[in-house]
Amino acid sequence: MYQSKHFTLEKIKEGIYAAIVTEYGGGIGNAGIIDLGDQTVIFDTFNTPQAARDLRKAAEVLIGNPVSYVVNSHWHGDHIRGNQSFEDCKIISTVYTRELMEEIHPPRIKQQQQTIDQLIEYIQTLEQEPSPQKDVISQLKEIKETLPQLKLVLPDIVFDKQYSIKGSKREVQLITYGGGHTKSDAFLYVPTEQVIFMGDLLVIQNHPMIGDGSPTEWIEILEKISKLSFHIAVPGHGPIGLKDDLNKLKQYLVDLFDLPSEIPNKYSLWNHSEHFSSNIEFLKTYRSSLL
Repeated sequence: MYQSKHFTLEKIKEGIYAAIVTEYGGGIGNAGIIDLGDQTVIFDTFNTPQAARDLRKAAEVLIGNPVSYVVNSHWHGDHIRGNQSFEDCKIISTVYTRELMEEIHPPRIKQQQQTIDQLIEYIQTLEQEPSPQKDVISQLKEIKETLPQLKLVLPDIVFDKQYSIKGSKREVQLITYGGGHTKSDAFLYVPTEQVIFMGDLLVIQNHPMIGDGSPTEWIEILEKISKLSFHIAVPGHGPIGLKDDLNKLKQYLVDLFDLPSEIPNKYSLWNHSEHFSSNIEFLKTYRSSLL
């Protein structure tokens, strides 16, 4: 199977693969490859074009056909900044995701390109620490490598609620129930194989980031998705999971509303614990806005 420093490929079903990011690569958020028979679909494009190039090569090696469609689940950079490696493909997102990408990323990319010297200095500072965070340093180096040529490539197909792509082998459904993790989140559903690619609507063994969305709507979306018929769930961050992992994330969000001062024991081993305190601070403001 295709090897990359950015991700590990995991076969879910025949023609359906998850690209689970590695700790030291330029992927950051998971992606997917789906063979429709006469067409190939990529779900999310990682944080860097170089990781996305490997994803495209992997799809072509595994499936034997060129990539036809790319799906952006939401606007966050670790799911869309690889789009330029698929510029000749049809890129799909929700209407709101495209609008957010167009609004947020051009000035962000420009600012990062103009301050690349500061990024280099920051990386050097991290490397000199007594216990350097090797994963963070490696990920920042991947960003530094890509910044001079980085550009935003926007989706050219948008949808409001659902968009289906039918191939000779199978059909996939792109669905949005609104916004939870962000203002607009889409997932990819393969009903015949009962597989779902969730984007960041699902994270497993990781603390989620909730500051760009609505926790109450997120809980409702997870409940609604749980009513679909599926067994395998591919998260935006973390290992491949099952339907019950949606309930675990839903319970995490419910527990946050109690505003605990410390991470509850059942979440103490989850990655990215630094998100916990920011999640609590966001919820304090969020709850007051509901009063």
